[in-house]
Amino acid sequence: FNLCCTLSCGLNVHVGRYFSVDGCVFQSLYSIFAVTSSAWTNAIVVYQLHRMLWCSRKAIRYHPPTQGQVTKQCLIVYAYSIFMATWSNWGQDESWWPIRNNVYSGVF
Repeated sequence: FNLCCTLSCGLNVHVGRYFSVDGCVFQSLYSIFAVTSSAWTNAIVVYQLHRMLWCSRKAIRYHPPTQGQVTKQCLIVYAYSIFMATWSNWGQDESWWPIRNNVYSGVF
């Protein structure tokens, strides 16, 4: 996220103005992806911590998720994040579409 933000902002500063509409689309894609993937990955970590603490409280052996389960959960989160990030580009010409990215609005 930081690298993409640095590149897009650095390009705008170098040119001295807002560079392009495609830059806005790219910025909305990586911003929505970063926020969505971070939030849902944190939710999975919190769930696993809660499970571990619950097992500890009940004196039950805790079995952590396997590497395959963790990989599967992360891939699902990333796929959902890509879906959410690209959703803003589907209905550009439709006034009823719930998410639109425009030059004046960036992420929102």
